[in-house]
Amino acid sequence: MADLLQGRNPCAIPEKELHSEQKRCKKCLVFSGVNVMMQVACGGADRKLRMDILDRDIYDRRTQTPSNTSWTMSLFSELNGVLGPGSEEKPIFNVEPAQHHNVPDTALVRAIGDGKFDELFGPKAGVSQIVHEAGQAPPPPPSVEIESVAPIAPVSPQLPSYPPIAKLARVEGAVNVTFDITSVGKVRNLDVVDGPKVLVGAVSDSVSTWTFPESAWGSKAQAAIRFSLNCMAGPSK
Repeated sequence: MADLLQGRNPCAIPEKELHSEQKRCKKCLVFSGVNVMMQVACGGADRKLRMDILDRDIYDRRTQTPSNTSWTMSLFSELNGVLGPGSEEKPIFNVEPAQHHNVPDTALVRAIGDGKFDELFGPKAGVSQIVHEAGQAPPPPPSVEIESVAPIAPVSPQLPSYPPIAKLARVEGAVNVTFDITSVGKVRNLDVVDGPKVLVGAVSDSVSTWTFPESAWGSKAQAAIRFSLNCMAGPSK
């Protein structure tokens, strides 16, 4: 721990210095950054140290970053070497579902789940609820299936992929299409009847590749493709 803290004692940092650093850019435009709160035991009592990192501290080398904030950034750099890259190196949207990990049953995790650290994270963070949900089995991944095809099913039909933007927008539902089957079993004159617009393109591209057996050649057909997020919350449709 002494190596991680670079020999510095957080309890010795004056509150006045921390307050001054927080107010250093009160009228500046701040677009991003990291709000840092460190909790340490000082003389038998817990102390919370606020040392926020501004966007300019991360991206602008010309910035005269205060000493305590610089120390915090250095500490994060050491942690990143062990735990992986920080938030500034990750995409703003995580489209693919996160890998599920079992939550360890430790005294610290139980304390967080019981709300003993809610004051540290803030009343709106909902950290205890996050820990509780993380311990539950993950829902199945989003799915795409053919709900119906008439008059005859296609041969080895290709299913559309779930558009990433539809996942982010939490859009699910069915897309209904009609089309003609040519004299050689290909799809022509495809028309979208209804369905969420963000899903239409994927369905059109997929259904256009379908082929049908000879018994369906020269006929008109219809199909419905259903997209499901498989989440507990009710997404928009």
